[in-house]
Amino acid sequence: MVRMGRVYDNWMIGVALTSRKLQARGLRILAEASGATMAVATRALRQSGHKMDVALIMLKSGASAPEARRRVRASGGNLRNVLEGT
Repeated sequence: MVRMGRVYDNWMIGVALTSRKLQARGLRILAEASGATMAVATRALRQSGHKMDVALIMLKSGASAPEARRRVRASGGNLRNVLEGT
């Protein structure tokens, strides 16, 4: 997962939020990894369609959800490449 760029600062970002427990964990990880409040992280997660990588890019770079999705696609899903480019 590290080589695939699904990890950011020892946080597993490439997680499918399929249950309430994983959703809560994902939200906490997102808030801690980005330095955002829980309310801001919740809003970004909703706007991203519950995609943690897109939400993290939004929070770290200030990009909109469509722009963050475009960046993820352009990088082949490698979060590290996207965030190092911003």
